[in-house]
Amino acid sequence: MASYEEYGRIDVEKALKVMFVMPPYFDYYPVISRKYKDFEFSDELTDSERMEEFASIYQQFKKFIGSKMAMVMGMQENLHSLKAFLDDQLERSDVYPKTRVDMVYNSLKVDWLRKVINQVTAIIEQKEGN
Repeated sequence: MASYEEYGRIDVEKALKVMFVMPPYFDYYPVISRKYKDFEFSDELTDSERMEEFASIYQQFKKFIGSKMAMVMGMQENLHSLKAFLDDQLERSDVYPKTRVDMVYNSLKVDWLRKVINQVTAIIEQKEGN
């Protein structure tokens, strides 16, 4: 975790806000493309179909992150409750998607939740001096 200390204290808000930075679609395209390769989807897509699917995944993921920001920022005073909330969100993400768009979106969501949980855990440890 990068250092978010100011005046000897960790700036929790800054440390959390970095988790909500969403790159522009064209910068995020390679991330989505790698997910498609990781899942080894076998059917051929035209460029137009690929662009449509990737845009759909990006829009869903961006909406998900946006919907979590206010909730997470509102819980920053109680990091243990925030971690419990995020753990619950991760547990609820164990679903069986029906389409590859849903599969990739869910995978991105799970990756993001794990990243945020790790960030919150690091903040807690830093605040508690561990």
